[in-house]
Amino acid sequence: PSSCSDAVADGAGSSINCDEDWDEFSPRIGIDYDFRDDIMGYASISAGFRSGVYNGRPTATSQVSVADPETLWSYELGLKSQFWNNRLQINGAIFYNDYEDQQILVNRPSDPGAGGLNLLVANAADSTMWGGEIEFTVLPAQGWTISGGLAYIEPEYDEFEQIDRATGEVEDLSDREFSSVPDWTANLMAQYQHEFSNASKLRLRADLSYKGEIFYTNDEASTAFDRLNADSYTIYNAGITYITANDKWEFGVFGRNLNDEREIRGGFNVDFFGTTTVSYTEPRRYFASVKYRY
Repeated sequence: PSSCSDAVADGAGSSINCDEDWDEFSPRIGIDYDFRDDIMGYASISAGFRSGVYNGRPTATSQVSVADPETLWSYELGLKSQFWNNRLQINGAIFYNDYEDQQILVNRPSDPGAGGLNLLVANAADSTMWGGEIEFTVLPAQGWTISGGLAYIEPEYDEFEQIDRATGEVEDLSDREFSSVPDWTANLMAQYQHEFSNASKLRLRADLSYKGEIFYTNDEASTAFDRLNADSYTIYNAGITYITANDKWEFGVFGRNLNDEREIRGGFNVDFFGTTTVSYTEPRRYFASVKYRY
C-alpha cells in the first residue's frame, strides 16, 4: 500500500512501517413516545464503523495489505410496556442492519507478476441483517419471578467476492451462510423465594437456554465445514440458595448443563495445516458455594 514504507532488513527478518488515518461520522437519532403511562414506543437510526486495518501477520511484502473502515447503518423500532400493576413487563424490538465494506479474510492476487494468491483482510462484502426479539418478566404470585426471551436473526450477503484459488477467477460467495450467527436463540427462567418467619430465605431457581444451528465456518469447500456446523441445542440449569436472616451468609448448591449437552460452541480450522480447533459446551457439573457479605 502507498501508506507503507519499503521493507528494510531487521535482524533475521524485515520490517515495514505503515501509517494511515481514518475518520467516520457516526450519528444517532432516536425518538420515543408514550402511548399510555405503561406503554412506550421508540425508534432510532444510528451509524457505526470499524476502523481500517492492516494485515497483521504478513509473511511476504505481497501480503502487506490495508482494508478501509467497515460501516454500518442500523434501524430499530421497539416497544416497552408494563401491565397488571407493573407485575408483567413485555419488551420487543425489530431491527435492520446494513453493512458496507465488511472486513473479511479472502483470497486476493499477489503482486503483479508473482502469479499467486494471498489470504488478506479486504473490504470484500456488503450484507444486511434483520430480526427481532421479545422478552418478558412476570411476578405471578408472592415470591415467584418468571422471565424469558426469544430472538430471531436473518443475515445475508448482498455481495461477497474473492479469487478462486483453483481458477484464478473472481467467485461470487454471496450465497454463503453467515458464520457465528444462530438464527434462533431463547431463554426461560423461573425462580421462587420463600421467606421464613425468622427472616431467612430459601431461593429455588431453574433456567434453560436455547441456541439454534450455527456455522463456525461458512467455507463449504473446507474439510472442516461439517465439523464446524453445530446443531441446535438446549442447556438446563438449576440451583438452591439459603440466605440467613441478616443477609450476610448465602449457602448454595447448583447444577449446570444438567442434560449434559455437549455441542460445539466455537472453533476454527486451517486447511493448509490440516488442523481444526473447537471448543465444546462444558459437561454436566455440580458445585456448592458459600458467600459472606461484610
